[in-house]
Amino acid sequence: MVNLLGEKIRHKTLGIGEVIYVEENYITIKFPSKTARFAYPSAFEKYLSPEENKIADAVNADLAMAIDVEAKKKAEEEVQKAKEERQQQNIRQEKKNKTKAGKSINVKRKYVIKKTRGKSLKYLFFQDEYYEEECKGQFIRIKGIKKDDGTVHYRDPLFDVISGDIIFHCVKGYVRAISIVKDKCFKSVHTDHSVESIVGDDSSNLKIDCEYHVLKNPVKYNDNIIKKYAELNTKTDKNKGYLFSLDNKLACCLLKDVFDKNSFLKSITVMYANLDGMPVITSKDDLLVNCKVLDEYIESRRDPEYSYALDLIKRGICFVAIKTNGDYKFYPSRFVGYKNNSRLKHMNNRWRDGRETNPVISYVLKKGEPLPNIELEVLYREYCERLGFEAMDKGSFGNDHKYWEM
Repeated sequence: MVNLLGEKIRHKTLGIGEVIYVEENYITIKFPSKTARFAYPSAFEKYLSPEENKIADAVNADLAMAIDVEAKKKAEEEVQKAKEERQQQNIRQEKKNKTKAGKSINVKRKYVIKKTRGKSLKYLFFQDEYYEEECKGQFIRIKGIKKDDGTVHYRDPLFDVISGDIIFHCVKGYVRAISIVKDKCFKSVHTDHSVESIVGDDSSNLKIDCEYHVLKNPVKYNDNIIKKYAELNTKTDKNKGYLFSLDNKLACCLLKDVFDKNSFLKSITVMYANLDGMPVITSKDDLLVNCKVLDEYIESRRDPEYSYALDLIKRGICFVAIKTNGDYKFYPSRFVGYKNNSRLKHMNNRWRDGRETNPVISYVLKKGEPLPNIELEVLYREYCERLGFEAMDKGSFGNDHKYWEM
């Protein structure tokens, strides 16, 4: 503070006076008409000015410093106020979510996540006389049973099939091919529910499009369980050609037998992921490649990729938060933590686990473990709302959401 004792000071209305007393942050000036006390240096911004130029420069320096300190203080108060408002908003949101957790609701674009699931299923399919035709056409035919009232009946597994599932094609005692389901005939690009697709002249036939991989060395199925499926198939003489769902243990045994005799299949990552899992990322670039994949799924608005991406974001526990063009996006760790990931690879990676991906993400980002973060939680909920659904109260298995920030 400049020593102003005895200095001449001009007031806009009171004229020129002399400083008669100085204390911390205040000065007292005696004018011809009265004696007045002023705050220092703020009073020099509007009302006072020193008569001497040297003193004026020193006072202006103090004034500039005081204005800067006041601006910083005000900014900090605004930040604190915004933080408290976000906390209150989050508390209100938490209360609201308790009654709606786990439900897809209509928000903004009124989008409801369509039928999807996180893992692929495996099926046996007995083709025999239809194999050559269907393999060439890259599909499987599902024959319906016409009832007396004219309705057509199909077995339930047909309607459980979605793209990414794996089918073992059994022909006269051998597994002749493995296929990856590409699509069924959809009502629109925004649903996984099948509708009738006529094959040949019989309107009761449906089809599922598949990507066939013919085995150079067919595998004879001698497992007792598979024999039972085969026997069941021959008994349903009025409706041959059904899908039979397999449990994971039997499916992996079959895949191992097939891979042992057909090494070329190891280059098909979607299938190989069932046995050995997927490699994890080793760099930040690897992580960003996977983030871009999810962005493309969302931007395309094409199902099943679109709904699959939204479901991952909705049910995730740990997320990488990335600020892009002023807004945050959130990427689930179990997807972005595996190298060159995709929907089909992720569905078929039976070993996928956040306990495997979280440590590598922490390593490539040079950060510690993901942690709860109330500010990012609010931004995550806003991101879900922009995508058209309400965020769940907690992630899968009832765990709190956790975050890394890039």
